[in-house]
Amino acid sequence: MNTTHFLRTGTALAAGAALWATTQNAGAQFYITSDPTFGYNTAAVIGAYNMDGTVINSSLASVPGAYPGALTWAGNDLYAAYNLSSGSWQIGEFATGGGTVNASLFTFNSVEGLVYSGGNLFANLFGNVGVYNPATGTTNNSDLVLLRGASDGIAVSGGNIYDAGIEADQIYVYNDTTGATVGAGVSIPGNYYLKAIAIDGNDLFVLSTDEYDIDGHIGEYNLTTGAAINTSLVSNLESPGSTIAVDYGDILVTTDNGSRVSEYNETNGALINADLVSGVDITSIAIPEPTTLALAGLGGLSLLLARRRQP
Repeated sequence: MNTTHFLRTGTALAAGAALWATTQNAGAQFYITSDPTFGYNTAAVIGAYNMDGTVINSSLASVPGAYPGALTWAGNDLYAAYNLSSGSWQIGEFATGGGTVNASLFTFNSVEGLVYSGGNLFANLFGNVGVYNPATGTTNNSDLVLLRGASDGIAVSGGNIYDAGIEADQIYVYNDTTGATVGAGVSIPGNYYLKAIAIDGNDLFVLSTDEYDIDGHIGEYNLTTGAAINTSLVSNLESPGSTIAVDYGDILVTTDNGSRVSEYNETNGALINADLVSGVDITSIAIPEPTTLALAGLGGLSLLLARRRQP
């Protein structure tokens, strides 16, 4: 046995594993939509931040005279909904590096939630979900699903649409192609308002509040079986807003009526930073997937191991 070769390969594996772990959080960031004047419709602003809350660009893109709504990430693009002073809602396309691509890609009467998945935009249009192609600006299906829930947010994962029933203690599930109901959904007993949902892997995170919409908490459930993992992963949220995002081992949620983003540990629910971002009226959070960085880390590991195997 070539002990030297074994040790060097082991070192390479350790280095590669460290590289893989590092790439999971290297360059991690998130985006928010906000109104800097707290509801006076001065501008709908998209800001970019590192996961530690430091500012990358607090005004990556801006739409004057509008109030911000939902936000979703798609590679090099961000899609954001905003309400104009005329009363109409528009979905615009903006570059993650800054600037506007198309400020009025789609126009609607209302947009309550927005998710990009599989090349399509799924929009909660105040009671029904429509599907739209952002690349062509065309409509795939303006009435795919008539929602039984009434919360602002929807989530899309694994070919399904997930919708929270705001006063029904229930997450409803629909096929994202046919709109057909899938199974019995996920029961969330003991909650009054189901405000928002987020999915990370096979875990479903549900943001809810009491009947006065003051005391909030986050529960975690198995996405496949609906079984509860931890119904009170995070408790005693102060007046939570209507948005939650989960990735990189963190939960980001709007609190204090949407005036700040608070950060919690995804595994144990521990508070990391109560004021990750504050000082603006925050309406949505989007966290990009770490796919590109993760693949770069694996590529470096594969190359290193390939070289070590050479005699």
